[in-house]
Amino acid sequence: SGWSVRPRGHKLLIVGDLGSVPRRWAGRLRGAAADEVVFAGSEYDPDRLDTLRRGALFHLHGHQVGGTNPSLLEAMAVGNAVVAHNNTFNRQVAGDGALYFNNTADCDEAITVLLNDQDMRSSMGQANHEAAHERFSDQACFEAWSSLLAGGRADD
Repeated sequence: SGWSVRPRGHKLLIVGDLGSVPRRWAGRLRGAAADEVVFAGSEYDPDRLDTLRRGALFHLHGHQVGGTNPSLLEAMAVGNAVVAHNNTFNRQVAGDGALYFNNTADCDEAITVLLNDQDMRSSMGQANHEAAHERFSDQACFEAWSSLLAGGRADD
């Protein structure tokens, strides 16, 4: 992974269940991880997840497919800067609030930039917080769906 390319002086906490990943991939993931990578397992308690997100320097989002990913939105909502895989879904959600990567070298570079630039992390985090609450709030989603149902477009 881009994190494990070099020592960072920080821990990378991976929250999630590797039990759903084929055993050979889980083994490769653990084997490629630097000592600074911590596999925390699954966590479903919203308050604990919120605390973890608020304490993070940024959110590393490697999802390559899907739609509006809840973990990305939740990280944005608490004001995290984001390093995300470069794909349409992530770009539509995070916009300018993320640095994007296509490969390990890009990921390494984006991580290095954010770790060394507190002002960038802060401004991206603020932009993400505002975007999450303006574009993805319950009210904004309700209005978009109402517009679609009325025959309009979601971005009207």
